Amino acid sequence: MRLPLPEVEPAEPPSAPTPQASLRTLSDIAPRVLVADDNTDAAWSISTLLQISGCQVSTCSDVPSAVQAAHPTMSDVAVLDIGMPDMSGHEVARQLRALPGGAQVQLIALTGWGQEADRSTAAEAGFDAHMVKPVEVQKLIALIEAHQQDKAAR
Repeated sequence: MRLPLPEVEPAEPPSAPTPQASLRTLSDIAPRVLVADDNTDAAWSISTLLQISGCQVSTCSDVPSAVQAAHPTMSDVAVLDIGMPDMSGHEVARQLRALPGGAQVQLIALTGWGQEADRSTAAEAGFDAHMVKPVEVQKLIALIEAHQQDKAAR
């Protein structure tokens, strides 16, 4: 059996937005952001997207570097993987909160663990937000932007 196809002009596909055009920008604020993840590819991609958005980004892949780099005098925001090999991101968050000025650093958990219990544990450890991988970059940028605006308003 053969069915004739209607003669229709092919529609032009919509043009895809360029990554830079679709990302909100933080360049006026230029927050200092630490991205700590033992998966170097994940850390690199998140760091690159945050840099495009106007953040000053440093990246590390181990816990000792994360604790040192996220010190309140060096970072406004720390995006921390929870499942790092040497120490959990929860413990890193607790250590950072214990430092003088540690309450001012915005801590964002970025993890593959997304159950309600995981969110509660992150909050108890001192995280301000809990995001599940793969990260939704617009939401991450919105979190950082909101925190920076709140900080500026104080």
